[in-house]
Parts: sequence; C-alpha cells; structure tokens
Amino acid sequence: MKAVDDRLVRRDYALVQLLDPPFDKSNLDPGYIRGYVPACGRTAGNTPCAIWAAMAFAALGERERAWELLDA
Repeated sequence: MKAVDDRLVRRDYALVQLLDPPFDKSNLDPGYIRGYVPACGRTAGNTPCAIWAAMAFAALGERERAWELLDA
C-alpha cells in the first residue's frame, strides 16, 4: 500500500490512478483498454480504484489515509 500511496495517489489532482504508466507505447497487450487515450477515462483515474484503495487502507487500520482517499 506504500507503493500505491507513493505512485498512484495524485493528491494534486484528487485522484487515484488506475494504470500508470498507460499502455499506449507498451509491448504488453492488456486488451481493449489499450485503445483508451492516455490520461482519459479509465486510464487516468477511476472512482472504483479509489474506493478499493481506501478500503485497503481502512483494513490496515490507516483510517486517516482511507478517509483522505474517500474525500478526494
């Protein structure tokens, strides 16, 4: 969860990134999601992603961080 907080929580934009880096120039082929433009829709930030991250922080007893993500 430290890596999530360090790499995926973007406090400056109040979001939790779903995929970083995006798949637009990757050799990996994750399927249809590769067709999304980087920083748009599902490749930028996603509410379900933020909720799952908040739930994980809460389960670890990190209530303040969990509320921060839910508030964002």
